[in-house]
Amino acid sequence: CALTAGTIGLLHLLGYAYSLPALTGFAATTRMAVHTATALLLLSLGVLSARPECGLMAILTTTGAGGLLARRLLPAALGLPVLLGWLEVFGERAGLYDTVLGTGLLALSSVLVLTALVWWTAGVVSRSEATQRRAEIALRDSEQRYQTLARMSPVGIFRTDAAGDCLYVNEQWCEIAGLTREEARGR
Repeated sequence: CALTAGTIGLLHLLGYAYSLPALTGFAATTRMAVHTATALLLLSLGVLSARPECGLMAILTTTGAGGLLARRLLPAALGLPVLLGWLEVFGERAGLYDTVLGTGLLALSSVLVLTALVWWTAGVVSRSEATQRRAEIALRDSEQRYQTLARMSPVGIFRTDAAGDCLYVNEQWCEIAGLTREEARGR
């Protein structure tokens, strides 16, 4: 419902921005005022933002690749067609080209701009994933070095979690404590 209301508000705002009376109302007597259209659009954004953990907003607020893509592409997907449409209408009214050429230029510029944006965003996500993979490999290497160091250490090592439960003991600790690893678990 919020998206429908926002779409109606945006449609009327575009009508005012493009000076197209046909987009500002369905008949001469039912036009929506510009401040009403703005309030309707803002209200729908407020409703969507009221529960960021649910629905469409959950995708925008995630920290993963999907949220990154949405946050990068959504402003462009909303703003660029509006700007390019305004430029197309302005060029037609200025007599730079006719409706057919203007529509073709609008389609071509939309394709080029949005394709470039998708490639740029895909590159950002790809670099982010590569950084994450390198961090995971470094973590595995570090864990292997720790395990080797703990195994080879002449000192007894006892590691616990935050609750105090035993996570790891090395052989030297078992010899000192006189317990097996299984007996040490859960202590």
